[in-house]
Amino acid sequence: MTYQWLTYDATKKVMVCVWCKEAGKVNAFTNPGCPYMVKDDCRKHSDTKQHQAVRDARMTSAPRFRATITNLYRKEEETIQSAMKNVYYMAKKNHANSSFKDLNWLLIMQGCDTLQGLKVDAHTSYEHSDSIHDFQNSMKLVIDEQIISELDSAGYFAILIDEMSDVSMDKSMIIYLRYILAGKIVVRFFEVIGLAGCNADDIYQALVSVLECKCVHVKNMFAAGTDGASVMVGKHAGVTTMLKTNINPYMISVHCIAHRLALASAQAAHKVKRIDKFEIRMNQIFNYFHYSTKHMSKIKQIYQVGGNAMHRNFVRPCDTRWLSVRGAFEAELITLKAMFYCLQSDAESGDSTARGILNEMATFDFLAILHLMADVLYYL
Repeated sequence: MTYQWLTYDATKKVMVCVWCKEAGKVNAFTNPGCPYMVKDDCRKHSDTKQHQAVRDARMTSAPRFRATITNLYRKEEETIQSAMKNVYYMAKKNHANSSFKDLNWLLIMQGCDTLQGLKVDAHTSYEHSDSIHDFQNSMKLVIDEQIISELDSAGYFAILIDEMSDVSMDKSMIIYLRYILAGKIVVRFFEVIGLAGCNADDIYQALVSVLECKCVHVKNMFAAGTDGASVMVGKHAGVTTMLKTNINPYMISVHCIAHRLALASAQAAHKVKRIDKFEIRMNQIFNYFHYSTKHMSKIKQIYQVGGNAMHRNFVRPCDTRWLSVRGAFEAELITLKAMFYCLQSDAESGDSTARGILNEMATFDFLAILHLMADVLYYL
């Protein structure tokens, strides 16, 4: 027979009844304990009324205790799930982490009582920035596990990498993975990592390090898509050359078609004098309105006279991403009449810059190219 309540105190060399001791009972098995290692003594203690009363009390309270603990865990789980949903929503909408507390407060005011559990006491809360980072890291780990599982099933994969700078001008690299899963091409965002430097060796070491750190089999990398910078595709010391030398000599290096199309479009546009001149005028218009609160205020007043609100801001044409200037052209078309009224008013007031822009905008070439570009770029 096995006695669940029985334990041995090696220091005193006695047998002890844990149940009676926890209940505060005094008997031969609690104070000081039974020194005789005889099974019959254990049976006799088990049959005593005192021990049986302790046993019955434990059997009665155990289900209630388990139910209480289960209920507490369930409530905590619901609270954490609600909080993580808010963190996920904020990430999808690019909201700052500092708005997490306000978002929770708003939902609590709307009747979402599950979020009440985030505040443990007056000094402890799961709304601290460290807790938010823990939530984000937890979700990231789950996503990483899913991607690694998909990579294992796919077998081989390609990478898409590009350099970038954040608002503090720190260099980073963004990594996407591309692979075939169940007959379909899958593209997944993988990681953004900081770069110690901008040369090919720094980029290569950072790339291989993050892949190996997440248990990705780098030997299964068969292609790499990058921009056309020499640090990426250089014949002797580019990142793709180092990948071919050290990882897979048969790796395919692809100059990103989106980069090539944008560069080709920009270079082709500069070869056409009319379009090149048109782009200069677009920049002049952007500078005239965007950097003057007076001019912006006037053009908004013109909209209000017509009973409308200005719903498109001016956009600067970007030479390095020439195909993205569609937004600039559409904004100009929408505000074209208002711009004419505003520029004409300023020109009559003696503004020579407004007169010069107005004269250029009133030409057939400018209006024709503006409408042509807005139509053509829609399909590119």
